Amino acid sequence: MSETTGYFVPRDIVEVSPEERRPYNYREHNWKASNGMMLTQALFDEFNQDRAKFFPIFTTGREDIILEGNYLWSFRRLYLEVGDPTDYLASTFLVGDPKHWNKLLASPVTKGFIEDCRQELEAKIKAEALASLRILASSGDSKGLAAAKYMAALEYKEAGKRGRPSKEEKEGKLKQETRAHSDIMADAARIGLKVVGG
Repeated sequence: MSETTGYFVPRDIVEVSPEERRPYNYREHNWKASNGMMLTQALFDEFNQDRAKFFPIFTTGREDIILEGNYLWSFRRLYLEVGDPTDYLASTFLVGDPKHWNKLLASPVTKGFIEDCRQELEAKIKAEALASLRILASSGDSKGLAAAKYMAALEYKEAGKRGRPSKEEKEGKLKQETRAHSDIMADAARIGLKVVGG
């Protein structure tokens, strides 16, 4: 078992160190089968069922590998390096064409793998943003204070919520506003202010 891919690794695979990585260019590769169909699963070593027909271009592992003397790029590594949550830049960089990208997403096998990559990219972007906020929060100025409050309130965990507020959220907000209103009224009475229409 490879620590990188989690799959059984035959003896003829060599992981490539970061210093030995080759630059990737989609133009150097054939993206279609002999019948003219766009390739999907065959592009990946772990999903390719017939290397004799088409030798894969990518591995699903975290590092590039050399397989039977051929260089395979880590799709996951390249996807994360592109760092585009919209997938447009990833599609043009990795396969050269958004139409081909859509074919990859239409295949249940490759779609599941790309979804894993997307989730990892989302976590990476969030972690990098929080690291930047940490630096900003330590600056001591007004932006730093806002960043510190954002992080302290764990608002980034709630940022993913979408849609209409639930009944519980509405009730909680109403209770909060009612408490705030009664606190203001009590403070006003304590310092001798008369509230009109309140």
